Amino acid sequence: MQGSTKVTLGGIVDMATEKVDVAHLTNDSYISTENMIPDRGGVVPAEKLPTSGRVNAFLDGDTLFSNIRTYFKKVWLARFSGGASTDVIVFRPRKAAQLYNAFLYYLLSSDAFIDSTITASKGTKMPRGDKEAMLRYSFELPPLPVQRRIAGILSAYDELMENSQRRIRLLEAMARALYREWFVHFRFPGHEKHPRAASPLGDIPQGWEVKKLADFVTTKYGYTESTNVEPVGPKYLRGMDINKTSFIDWSEVPYCPISPEDHEAYRLRVGDVVVIRMADPGKVGIVEQEVDAVFASYLIRVAPKDSRLSPYFLFYLMESAEYYAFITGASTGTTRKSASAGVIAEYQFVLPPQKLVEQFERRVSEIRSLLTTLLKKTVNLRRTRDLLLPRLLSGQVHQINTGP
Repeated sequence: MQGSTKVTLGGIVDMATEKVDVAHLTNDSYISTENMIPDRGGVVPAEKLPTSGRVNAFLDGDTLFSNIRTYFKKVWLARFSGGASTDVIVFRPRKAAQLYNAFLYYLLSSDAFIDSTITASKGTKMPRGDKEAMLRYSFELPPLPVQRRIAGILSAYDELMENSQRRIRLLEAMARALYREWFVHFRFPGHEKHPRAASPLGDIPQGWEVKKLADFVTTKYGYTESTNVEPVGPKYLRGMDINKTSFIDWSEVPYCPISPEDHEAYRLRVGDVVVIRMADPGKVGIVEQEVDAVFASYLIRVAPKDSRLSPYFLFYLMESAEYYAFITGASTGTTRKSASAGVIAEYQFVLPPQKLVEQFERRVSEIRSLLTTLLKKTVNLRRTRDLLLPRLLSGQVHQINTGP
């Protein structure tokens, strides 16, 4: 690239070492590997904070890099100040360096840098990146105006994706709120004229029934195999693909080899609900589109076998705080919690009239259809951005001066 200078990362950035007491942090300002989203996906609020101690401090404009090999693709450009866990490296441009913060972020999230870090990583059980090797990483640094233009092109895609993700979260909240309004608080259409009756689960609308999940669903444990990034077979849905959101981003799901007989036995179909049974038992996902996929052994497939239990009603029933609390309380194990298919289906719930379930299914299907459309749009934007990123950084594309 014309005007570029060959540099090493260690010549223009520092790995920040300042500390901050966790007592000064909130769930929104604490960043760990767990609440960073892969592939430049940003961050979500932390589920919990460390109980005490000091962690790495970061500033608005720093680049945070998850330094565990499995999660190297978790990179974030900080938009506020806060604290990060010890497994997160804080990169900061030196004051004298002609280095634009956002350009550094895209450089550190590029496949070239991540592949280099993977190659140099150390350790067996949980490999970490070699910090000295990272600082030796060399690249062509373009002039500051070119850095800004490159970052501007890529950030335009990120902003579009963030807008879609905000709308997705809003749609998720709408569907979840509708379920709770109708079937937890019993404020369904016409509830004012509907008397209540006593039940083993407390007062419920008259005519509704208390049932056990096992009477309405079939369950099956998942398939055991190694994942593959190459399309050697169907998609292989894992617990990590469903434990952060209410939807499945199939573009991020790997593949697995499988025999024709097992393929048919473990095939996922539209309307199937899958629930994590180990490590984080109770988290659920739902299959919402036709996809050639099977499910992993840490999951249990739960499929409706009674027409009175529609797929989305089942999903939001199992996604509810009440169900998750039940599974958490019923799970066994000390260091690694687990729940069997029998336990998962032992849950008692209130079954509404079928017409109300059908009305709910129609309403939520419309919401989830919009969500799926936005998700596909986000995937396409991400693919385009990821194709552009290495070409822009290497100077193969340098005439573009506008975003998407």
